[in-house]
Amino acid sequence: GTSEYQIVLPEAADENEQFAANELQYFIEQASGAKLEIVTESPDLAAGKYIFVGATAAAETAGVTPSSEQTMYNGFEMVFQDDDLYLRGYSSIGTRNSVYEFLDYLFDYDYYAPDEIYVADVKTANMPAFDLVVNPSFDWRTANYGWAIWDSTSGHRMRMNNAEEIYINGWNC
Repeated sequence: GTSEYQIVLPEAADENEQFAANELQYFIEQASGAKLEIVTESPDLAAGKYIFVGATAAAETAGVTPSSEQTMYNGFEMVFQDDDLYLRGYSSIGTRNSVYEFLDYLFDYDYYAPDEIYVADVKTANMPAFDLVVNPSFDWRTANYGWAIWDSTSGHRMRMNNAEEIYINGWNC
């Protein structure tokens, strides 16, 4: 029910980064009982153990800077370095996906439907030494029916893209 870690967001976190941090906090608490505090990155961030979510200055300093060639738009890096974990996508959508991948590795997270979610009941979890670059087989994922399009949270949890994330002015980009 306790953790030494805090979740850190960039100073100008966008909607996907904020959503990702909240999901990370929620599912870690569901699995372990530990509610990690979410803080905003600042120059006076004290020494500690952190999970950096998104395009933080700390990720830049640590060299966690995914490129579109490495990860495409929805891919990401998960890097554990000096007791800190960095979850960062080429885009903030990739960052959102990195949270679910982390939850899968650590807590056996699976999402099937709004009322069918699984996370393992874990009393003790050790932070794995991640050094992953994930480049998805399909960069854009969407559905034409069901919860993935009716409910954005369900779509995110299934690692799907909303139409707004795929189409800009009617053109696929």
